Amino acid sequence: MLFIDVDHFKAVNDSLGHAAGDALLRHTADQIAEAVRPGDTAARFGGDEFVVVCDGVGSREIDRIAERILKAVRAPCMIAEKAVNGTVSIGIVLADDHATPESLLRDSDAAVSRAKERGRDRSELFDHSLRMRTEGRAATESELRRALDREEFTVYYQPVVNLVTGAMVSAEASASRSTTSEPATPRSATSSGSRSTPSRWTAPLWTASAPIPTTPPSWPPSSPWPTPWRSR
Repeated sequence: MLFIDVDHFKAVNDSLGHAAGDALLRHTADQIAEAVRPGDTAARFGGDEFVVVCDGVGSREIDRIAERILKAVRAPCMIAEKAVNGTVSIGIVLADDHATPESLLRDSDAAVSRAKERGRDRSELFDHSLRMRTEGRAATESELRRALDREEFTVYYQPVVNLVTGAMVSAEASASRSTTSEPATPRSATSSGSRSTPSRWTAPLWTASAPIPTTPPSWPPSSPWPTPWRSR
């Protein structure tokens, strides 16, 4: 099965309008239909996503089908009197005896995400390493959310100081868990999709720890600054 996602579709909608976006979807659907084999089933899954089901194919043949789709969609089309070169990202999954429709959609969607991470306009085959990565990210996100609910994080602020004037120009925030030695930084929370929750910890930096200094502080400071602050 191939899961196909139109690249930069939102940009087309925002810049040229929804009518142009609909035209791009029709163009993409026509090109996909031309590229697949006579016995394959192609359908719009929703939004800017399409699915192609191919029976009786191995990895080499389905790779060739994906390449034909990529090449066909790249053909320019006139939308709102402008030439638009569309591209798609494709996730490929091969069914086994334990596959279900839900697992095929889940795994091919994960492969699409990897194709987009690697630059778009390409196909990626779902494999064991991607399965482990997907399961690991899901476990990390779940653990982060539980840790936030249990208030296991402490936020530390590290000042960034101008070495010439001694003035603090900014601060970096990091969070560590009281139950583990591994730090959980805002970046790791972002990659797991949990950024909106940690942001409530770091936003009140100056109201919770200290006001922004208006005069250069003594350097080196007599004590660690700022002090850790724990959100409640």
